[in-house]
Formats: sequence, C-alpha cells, structure tokens
Amino acid sequence: MAGLERYGAGSIVVSDYDPAWPVMYQQESTQVQRALGSIVVAFEHVGSTAVQGLAAKPIIDVLVGVRSLSEARPRSIETLQALGYTHMLEYEFGCRTRCYSGRDLPVRGPTTFT
Repeated sequence: MAGLERYGAGSIVVSDYDPAWPVMYQQESTQVQRALGSIVVAFEHVGSTAVQGLAAKPIIDVLVGVRSLSEARPRSIETLQALGYTHMLEYEFGCRTRCYSGRDLPVRGPTTFT
C-alpha cells in the first residue's frame, strides 16, 4: 500500500510488522536519553510501529517528555541536530505544546517533545 507523505518526504509504504521495531526504538531512545540527560522525564514508543503485530509505516516515533518545553526546546534542538536530526517546524504549526525533530534512518521518524 502506498500514498504520499503529508510534508513531501515521498511515498508512504505500509510494511508487515517487524519485530526489530521495538529494538530500534530502544536503541534510539537510549541514544537520545544519553544526549539530552536530565531534561528528559519520560520516553514512549508511540505510533503504529509500537503495536505488536500491526502493519505500519516503517517509522519509529519516539515521544520524549520534558518538565518544561520552553526550557528544553533550545537545548533539545541543538543536541538532536548534533545527532543528525532536523528540527521539523512545519509539524508544529498550530501546536505550541510540541517540538518535532526527525532524521532519516533505515527506519526514520520524528522525535516529539511534549
């Protein structure tokens, strides 16, 4: 199944469930946790790849909880850029309670701060 991604990143492909997705989430969240340190209060694997057995777009979505987005935003954007992430301001339109970053990986996905 294919379609077009909302922000022009290309076609959307839905894949059969891959048992590597939870492992990929764990690896990515560990790397981000190490980089961001004490500003992080929670990590969650969200989106369709977090549901065991569900076919999904092969995008690992990581939700990162912080105490204060206004305090975390500048540091998190700079820190994630050093890890190869791009701040995705277009995803934040109309939503001041989130900060989106993403990067292309074998399985790519945004990291959302809220």
